[in-house]
Amino acid sequence: MDRALVKLLRHTGKAKGLIIDTEGFVAFDHITRLPRFRGLQPSDLYKIVRDDKKGRLELRARPFLQVRAVQGHSMPVCPTMEVVHPPTMIHGTDNRAWAIIQRDGLRLMGRQHVHAASAPTARAGLRASSTVLVYLNTHAMISYGMRIVRSVNGVLLTQGDHGLICPCFFLRAVDRYSGEEQRFCCRHHVV
Repeated sequence: MDRALVKLLRHTGKAKGLIIDTEGFVAFDHITRLPRFRGLQPSDLYKIVRDDKKGRLELRARPFLQVRAVQGHSMPVCPTMEVVHPPTMIHGTDNRAWAIIQRDGLRLMGRQHVHAASAPTARAGLRASSTVLVYLNTHAMISYGMRIVRSVNGVLLTQGDHGLICPCFFLRAVDRYSGEEQRFCCRHHVV
């Protein structure tokens, strides 16, 4: 149920006819009109939000019960997020995607932001399936004009430069389990 709710609030809600405000909040009673969520009670929703280890959901109870995904949207919503200048920003990926990323850079891939974590042990921002950790040069990114924000669950997000973070902004990349350095090259010299 929690995965289906996250997917609905991040990606499919508008297509399913939900009214989603600019911050991404949706009225609980509108969600329960959908067949998949009929029978969902407020107590169930509170439990889903409380038990989500990555903190992907947030509740608002005024003037009525509402819920939203705090980041990861492909729909055009704009949750308020704090602009930050983190010392470390790590994007996790798998070996298959790394073969493309090492050459072409990180892209939005249908979402509004590239997602990253502040540390390899962060509770959110890295998928458990990530096998390659890409350390980003946040100082250079910010100097270049890229904006970095932090969602309420601690995930670091950026739109990069028009949806791209060029490999020239990579500090290093390592195999998550062996620590072995991964090679990458950049055809552009921005940094």
